[in-house]
Amino acid sequence: IRKRDWNEQGPTLKARINAKLSVYQAITRLKMKSLSSLDLDGKAVKKFWLETLVLFTDAAEACLLSVWRKLRMCEDLFSALLTGMTQIAVTKGGQQLRVLLIRLKLLVLTACAQADAWASSPGAMAESVMKASCEVIEFGWSKDRAPIDTFIMGLAASVRERNDYDEQDGKEKQGVPVVQLNLIRLLADLSVAISKSEVVDMILPLFIESLEEGDASTPGLLRIRLLDAVSHIASLGFEKSFRETVVLMTRSYLNKLASLGSAESKTLASEATIERVEVCTVSLIILF
Repeated sequence: IRKRDWNEQGPTLKARINAKLSVYQAITRLKMKSLSSLDLDGKAVKKFWLETLVLFTDAAEACLLSVWRKLRMCEDLFSALLTGMTQIAVTKGGQQLRVLLIRLKLLVLTACAQADAWASSPGAMAESVMKASCEVIEFGWSKDRAPIDTFIMGLAASVRERNDYDEQDGKEKQGVPVVQLNLIRLLADLSVAISKSEVVDMILPLFIESLEEGDASTPGLLRIRLLDAVSHIASLGFEKSFRETVVLMTRSYLNKLASLGSAESKTLASEATIERVEVCTVSLIILF
């Protein structure tokens, strides 16, 4: 759509887009109802369910990448598609669950790459992804644990992957990728929502490792986001994670206090001051 057309016909075009999205949402719900009543043999039904699952995930990804993603109707369609996907996985399990988890991971990463989907708090699409992830994990936890563990570990490992914000081949240093920052927040929220020590044990060690040895071992936005996430996860009170986080936060806080007034402290990035004055203090308050 050209800018000129939008300026001249904005309300009309928006109404047409909303109408189409509303139709797609109705089709999504009708598709789910029709599939549940199909009278076919086992192989045929299984094929239909898998094809529908792939169709829904492709459509959901299109919603995430659409220029219309901020429209309420697009958000509602995205939610309906994710609801359909989770219903298929929860109802059928087995291969459908495994296929969903593979595709859900891609949707999670795509959602985390949308800066405007998170901002200061998760938007509607980010919340839909979070809700779907929780529902699938809760279902698969006792039904088919292996792919659930792979899903969680795969997302957690994505935080540690090398990114293009480091200096490479003489290029200027880039900012921390928004997908990484948002993924950290999502995993922290997921850990709190699921509230299982096993989930915490999969996610927290990777976060702490990043803080001590990885890109987040030096002051910066990535370190601040990880420190905040670690303290919220540890606030669940599971003994091992709580103990490790208290040691980490206390050591970090004391190290920052020890450097006060030194020549080195005067040249540190502003994030280092934020970490000392705000993040570590608030994190310790959350824990105690």
